[in-house]
Amino acid sequence: MFLTEIHIQCMLVERYADKLEQAAKHWIKLERGEDFDGQAAPIEILAWCTVCLSAMAAIRRLVVPGTTSDAQTDRRRRGLKSLLGDPELPCLSSALVRNSWEHLDERLDKILPSLTQGSLSHIYVSATPPKPDTIALKRFDPVNLVIHFVTDAVPLRACIEEVKNLRQRIDEAMVRLQTENIDVWGA
Repeated sequence: MFLTEIHIQCMLVERYADKLEQAAKHWIKLERGEDFDGQAAPIEILAWCTVCLSAMAAIRRLVVPGTTSDAQTDRRRRGLKSLLGDPELPCLSSALVRNSWEHLDERLDKILPSLTQGSLSHIYVSATPPKPDTIALKRFDPVNLVIHFVTDAVPLRACIEEVKNLRQRIDEAMVRLQTENIDVWGA
């Protein structure tokens, strides 16, 4: 069941990262004065980024130990990660950007009192980085395929590679489960 759920979350990352790659091409062409007929509105891009971040968080909750004080959950995470061959998941394990998107109010509590000049952008999608005096809260960088919150960033290409590796390991683990009895809580 856990492997299937990880697989589903991996598919969500891949599907919506692909949509973001297509949107990135559109926004890069748009910057050059091309592709005016393309469709990739900033609100759609924001939604796709949110799906990717949410799926990455679900993967993190399923396989990254040490993120909770619940001993049984932590044992299961270690067991699943071991079953998957202990993959390195630095991008999928990062919660900075996702936490900032989810807890925007808390981040604004820190940002707004110190904002004395410049501007603030809630959603920023452009092939050109924001001006130095602009704080871009939720930003998608189509050139580098990166999801940002202010200065924190999640590189999608690296996440996609981790997901591809994870999916291959899931397939291998499923084969093992056909012949082995594995107790992920006993890890």
